[in-house]
Amino acid sequence: MAEKLEAEVLRLKKQVAELSRIKDYIEIWKLQSRYAHLYFMLRNSEIPSLFAQKTPGVSIDIEDAGIYEGIEGVKRFWTTFLSEERYKGAPGWLAVHMTVNPIIEINKDGTRAKGV
Repeated sequence: MAEKLEAEVLRLKKQVAELSRIKDYIEIWKLQSRYAHLYFMLRNSEIPSLFAQKTPGVSIDIEDAGIYEGIEGVKRFWTTFLSEERYKGAPGWLAVHMTVNPIIEINKDGTRAKGV
């Protein structure tokens, strides 16, 4: 009986871990979708709020503009290189690629994730 109980507890622990990972994936997907919405609506100055505000190593590398490091670099990128005034998008332009084809990687511990 004890062995059955231990096996069931182990199975449930694995299931909870898997469900937690799936929940994390969906939360990151939602964040990427929010980003795509702001980008598509040319509300670029709001995008830095979606980045980790206090996490060391946060950076952005986009549009062949170089690497902008730290949250201040991220803010500078979205208010200069891709500011709403400077960047209007092209006719027919659509920025939903990340919500349709998300690439999200979560480490085994569930402590870090990357999105493309």
